[in-house]
This record gives sequence, C-alpha cells and structure tokens, in this order.
Amino acid sequence: MKYLISLLFFLNVNAIDVKITKLPKLTSNLLKEICFENQLADRDIDSYNLIFSQYTSDLTFLDNLLLKSILIKSSDLKKSYKMIDQKLFDLARDRINQIPSSKIFTKTIYQSFLNDLGELLTDPEYRNFVLLYKQNQRINTNSLKTFENKIRMLTPWLRLILESTPEEFTKSINEINLSLLERIKKASGFITRTSEIKNLTKEKFIEKIDQGLEKAKEEIAGLAFEVAPAPNPNYVPPKELPQGVDDWIPVDDSIIEDGLPLTKDRLFPEPDPDYVPPKVLPKPVDKWGDQD
Repeated sequence: MKYLISLLFFLNVNAIDVKITKLPKLTSNLLKEICFENQLADRDIDSYNLIFSQYTSDLTFLDNLLLKSILIKSSDLKKSYKMIDQKLFDLARDRINQIPSSKIFTKTIYQSFLNDLGELLTDPEYRNFVLLYKQNQRINTNSLKTFENKIRMLTPWLRLILESTPEEFTKSINEINLSLLERIKKASGFITRTSEIKNLTKEKFIEKIDQGLEKAKEEIAGLAFEVAPAPNPNYVPPKELPQGVDDWIPVDDSIIEDGLPLTKDRLFPEPDPDYVPPKVLPKPVDKWGDQD
C-alpha cells in the first residue's frame, strides 16, 4: 500500500498523556494511544522500558514490523468488499473525520487507508476491474489480481469503521492495538519477563505524564515574584545625609504624664548607678490564708 508504507516517513507526533522518546513515530503513536486508553499498566510500561533498553541501535525497524502486522491483521477482520466506488470513499472519509484526535494512531492509519482507496479509484486498472465484475468474469491478468488483492487487504478496515457504532469501533480498535503491539513484540524477539532481560539501563522510553502537575508547573513558572522594585535609573543620591534626631514618642501626644508627653526617656529611664540590690529578699507573705 503506497500511503500506508509512506507513513514510515511522514507522521505527526502529538503529546497526549505519555512521553515517548527514541522510538520511531508509528510505534510511538501506537503506545501513546494505548496509554491514553489506560490499557497499559505501569508495570507493563516498566517492562517495555527494560526491553527497549537492550537495543543500542536504531529502533526504526519497529515501524516496519508494525506496518507488516497491520497488513496481516486484515485477514483477521470481517470480509472485504468485493467492489469499491466513490460512494464508499465519501462514507469512509466522513467516518474517519469523526475519529477523535486522542486516537492518534488510529486516525493516522485510517487516513492512510483513505488515501490508498483514492489511489485505487484513480488507478487505470479500476475501469477494467469494474467491467469484469459487472460481467461476472474471472480476473485474467496479474495486474488485475494485484488490484483485487489490494482491495481485499484494504476494505476489511473500511468495513470495520462503516458497519460499527462508535462504541463498537472503539472497543474493536483498542483490542486490535493491543494485538498489534503483541505482534511486533513477538516478531522482534522481545521478552516480556523482566527476569530474563540482561544489560539493562535506567533510560525511560515510555513515561506517563501527570497533566495536572505539568499544568501547575507551567503556571508557577509563569509567575513573576517582585522581591524589590527596580531601581530608578534617574535617582541621584544626596551628597550628605541629614543628622538623625532622637524624638521618638511611642504614643501620641494625647497621653500625658505629669503634664508632659510620655517620651522614650520617661518610658525607659536609665538605671540608677547608685542602686544596691538587697542581699536578702523579703519572705513572701501568703495573703490568701486558710479558706474553709
């Protein structure tokens, strides 16, 4: 399939609820969608991180395995349509446009299916294929057999989305996505049991993101705390500072003692330099006495 294979080079990556690093784009999108649907537990993520850490070379081969798995999966779906036409294209386009953006892998794959369908409808062999179909004649050339095989591989996916309710389609796609992940794991010789994994690193290829925490961090980072006002560039300091005056009054002038304002010196008098403390303090007197 022309457009399906071209996905290996032209894919958009949108961050959802998981951070993927150093994985090829199609595989990354598959993992993002599976994690978004909460189909991959934390222990599974840890297991995949351990598995991927064994590969020091380029991991783009994962996308090739995934594309092959998608084509093989066609045989497990419902029967294909025997004929394609513009009406089928229009119906498929409308349903594919309704796939939510959160299903990044599914939407990307189905858009490639739609592009492939458009290619088949404009293929020169399409007219010959329709003619033989209407006359109920057998396919008699290799080029027409190839054309028919493309229809058989493509249309089961279109039948799935056109003949299912949105809920049924989501359920089926979620199951298919998990099976695709399992296929590429087996095809690449991955081992799921961590006890058998060797040469491990602590690098994280898959990491869940707490969206609430990330949003809070962004908001805090955007706050500007002004500890002190910016200095006035036009300020000229005085050459001499005024002499300080000790005129502190702890209360207002309305409080008067002996006809004079209560000043600091009167409130806190200097200690008497001639004062001699008593050698023996008087014995305290119990004024309460005995009470009945």
